[in-house]
Amino acid sequence: MYAEKVTLLHVEPTTRCNASCPGCPRNNNGFGLAEGHVLQDLSPNTIVAEANKLPNLKAVHLCGNLGDPIAYKYLNELIDKVAAQTRFFHQFLKVDKCWDVNIATNGSLRSVKWWQELGKKCSVDLNNSHTVVFGIDGLADTSPIYRQGTNFNKVIDNAKAFIDQGGVAEWQYLVFKHNQHHVEEARQLATDIGFNKFFVLQPYITPAYHWKTGERYYLESIDGIEFEDKADNTYVKHEDCMHIDVNGSGDYSLFLTAGGKLMPCCYFAREDFDITTLDIKNEFNNNKHRITCLRICGSIK
Repeated sequence: MYAEKVTLLHVEPTTRCNASCPGCPRNNNGFGLAEGHVLQDLSPNTIVAEANKLPNLKAVHLCGNLGDPIAYKYLNELIDKVAAQTRFFHQFLKVDKCWDVNIATNGSLRSVKWWQELGKKCSVDLNNSHTVVFGIDGLADTSPIYRQGTNFNKVIDNAKAFIDQGGVAEWQYLVFKHNQHHVEEARQLATDIGFNKFFVLQPYITPAYHWKTGERYYLESIDGIEFEDKADNTYVKHEDCMHIDVNGSGDYSLFLTAGGKLMPCCYFAREDFDITTLDIKNEFNNNKHRITCLRICGSIK
């Protein structure tokens, strides 16, 4: 049964966000919301119910395809429910099991006090089985070039507040030509603040428009830097597909949309399928790639 293989549930809890990043499908390359975009929040009860259908689940990953999890209205309630579920595993089922909670955010929403409380809640209620990944792509003058609508100083203040109260945080840095000169300075700042990890990623380059004026500007990629994770849109291997195998470990994942629909991954929003019979691995092996898989990940060598 496929559900028994799933160890990671990727959830988009909300379609709300304060930023206007050019690469995000929620907007028109940074300027204005995409046509048909619906603002919605997934019920915490739905998330827990779907998670409970996966007997070997290890982690719940809150990462936006169309929204930022920190904009999720019920985030604190969800963390409370996950913590209660862990207590249930331990006290009633007598199993040493918990769901790790991983949150990806631009970090610029909410107040310092709110982040302090989140740090306490995660460190105590989740027993540090959590990670918040802050997407910060530069320093004060460069990070907002891609993360339009965010404020670097506010993000840093929020991150400090979270970390100082016991929160586990990582710094994700998308490297462009305009911010490459800040990588090492940002890495040192991450160490000084107390981030557990600093890592750089190479983004996909898309057309970009100013979030207020609609004026076109150009994001340029760079060469000559070693990336922890580099995008390769030519070929896809089995171990690179999260739906098939997470990091070559034999673990599988599913994606739950803000509308409550289960999908193989976050790229499948416009495809119809039966999740109970879907077999992406078999399709790969028989070279019968779906349009989505070909468009996003390429094809098997």
